[in-house]
Amino acid sequence: MSVHGIKPSILPLLLLLCLPVSGWAQIDFHGHVQAYQALEERVAPPAIAYIDSDNSSRQLSELQGKPVVINFWASWCPTCLSEMASLQRLQQKLGDRARVLTLNQDLLNPGEIAELLNRVGAPQLPLARDINSRLGFALGQTLLPTTILLDADGKVAGQLIGSAEWDSPQAIALIDSLAESRPESR
Repeated sequence: MSVHGIKPSILPLLLLLCLPVSGWAQIDFHGHVQAYQALEERVAPPAIAYIDSDNSSRQLSELQGKPVVINFWASWCPTCLSEMASLQRLQQKLGDRARVLTLNQDLLNPGEIAELLNRVGAPQLPLARDINSRLGFALGQTLLPTTILLDADGKVAGQLIGSAEWDSPQAIALIDSLAESRPESR
């Protein structure tokens, strides 16, 4: 028997990938110390497509103009699921100042993703997918959950590995700062 196409024998290994790791710069997100790693020099994201809610192929370069919070997640990752509701609250608090893009890396169809997001209290998050994890891997994602932040110019500003309280004042201030401060990037 398999869970979402994953053999039970490798599930414990996959669950280990959901554990947060420490990093360079520490930011306190409501008592949960997380490793937000800011890039010294912001760079353009790779030109690798993801699949949006309408089943259309999209590029991250299409999202320029405001900061973007890109969260890579999977249904078998409990840490991923635990932060979905805070990502939805983040989008509600930010309104049109920024965009939250959650990219599922399972082999789920949009209906299955919608059912799962509804179950975890985040029915308004996008049903977008990163097929075969190509975009995540190109952005350096090795663990789940991983969240990549893009600035308003569409450049990769940094990443956070592990879960966070994304609707906290500290997280919102960090995301808002990506709209205000746009250092030169290549």
